Amino acid sequence: MVGTGFRGVSIKSPLPAAHIALDSIRVASGNKEEAAMGARKAFVVLAVTTALAVLGISSAAGSVCRDDPSQCGGFVKPCSLDGVNPVYHPGIFGNPAFARAVFGFVQSRNGTWHVIPNCHLYN
Repeated sequence: MVGTGFRGVSIKSPLPAAHIALDSIRVASGNKEEAAMGARKAFVVLAVTTALAVLGISSAAGSVCRDDPSQCGGFVKPCSLDGVNPVYHPGIFGNPAFARAVFGFVQSRNGTWHVIPNCHLYN
C-alpha cells in the first residue's frame, strides 16, 4: 500500500495487505459462528425429532392396552397378587370360580381379592 508521507513523499506501508488480512479474519470468524449456529440448529432438530418419536411410540403402545386389555402385557402368578390390578385381567378376575381353581384367588364380600390360605397350587 502506498501512501503520502511528509512533504508529499510516497511511503510504502510496512504491512501492505493488513486490511486484507483483517477482513479475512473477520470473514473466517463469521463462518465459525455460522457453522456453530448450524450445528446448534441441527442438534435442536435432532432432539425435537427424537422426543416426538419417543412420544409417538409410547402413545401407540398405550393405545393397544386401552383398546384390548388382554394385550396389556404383564402376567399373573398363581398364589400371588403382588402388583396385580384385577381391572387389567378380566379373563381371570371376571370369573371367581376360575380365579380360585387356577390361581388360588378368592373375592371377599366387599370386592377385594385375596389369596387362599396355604396356597400351593403348582408347587
